[in-house]
Amino acid sequence: MMAWEGADPILIALLAAAVAWMYYRQSREPALAPATRARVGHEKERGPAGSSVGRYYARVARQAGFDPRSFLPTYWLVKAAFAIVPPLVVLDLAATVGWAPGLGWLAPIALLSFLLPDGWLLLARRARQRKITAALSHFLDMLVALLWSSVGLEEAFRRAARVGFPPNHPLAEEVELVSRELEAGQDSAVAFSNLAERTGVPGALAIASALRLGTRVGTSVQSTFEGQAELLWHAHVEEARGRIHKAALGATLGVMLCGFPIFAVFALFPVISELLETVRYLFEGLV
Repeated sequence: MMAWEGADPILIALLAAAVAWMYYRQSREPALAPATRARVGHEKERGPAGSSVGRYYARVARQAGFDPRSFLPTYWLVKAAFAIVPPLVVLDLAATVGWAPGLGWLAPIALLSFLLPDGWLLLARRARQRKITAALSHFLDMLVALLWSSVGLEEAFRRAARVGFPPNHPLAEEVELVSRELEAGQDSAVAFSNLAERTGVPGALAIASALRLGTRVGTSVQSTFEGQAELLWHAHVEEARGRIHKAALGATLGVMLCGFPIFAVFALFPVISELLETVRYLFEGLV
């Protein structure tokens, strides 16, 4: 029994290192270019190359604002450290009180610690997506104003990114990439599709779909941006109204909770006192 307990830290460390190495290798598997996949003829059957775990973490890291090639190696090392260190700390603390936890206790701790950085990464992605979503309507308004002033589409993107937002704003960085894609001859619908893939923001995907549909029916890019800007403005108005209604409901609930004790004292207490007095008189009469 003592030999097995002494081997617990080694087993946990080896297990965590093996899992971290496996996921790290999957995340580093290269993805083939679309043209290469089309040449080998398995784009529809197999989809993008690389493991599903690797593609998922690369996409989440990119949507959180990190470069997957430089971020994921450090990220997996941190995950491995999170999986190894907490169980060892638990073993040391348990040894001070004379308790020897087995693998049934240490394995869940190692697993939860291993998944803890994933929660941080998802929260970082959510915060970045919220900032981009909140600024997307303002960006479209600036873009429409620049297009109305006879500025070219690429230049309008560049000016909106540099003038409309601080340099470290996530939407400014993404719009700068879109402007470079447009300068390279990329279609605007494809550029916004790439923006939606990089950020995971539904509003960018809606703009890309509208641009693609507008190209098919012959609608100008400026008219499409105007329509999407109006839709986003109405969506922000409805979201603000929803927040106001929630705040009003919370305030009303708070007032009701605070006023209920006062209502009970002034309204219910006299009635309860009268009932108790009546019961007392009846009891005394029976006795």
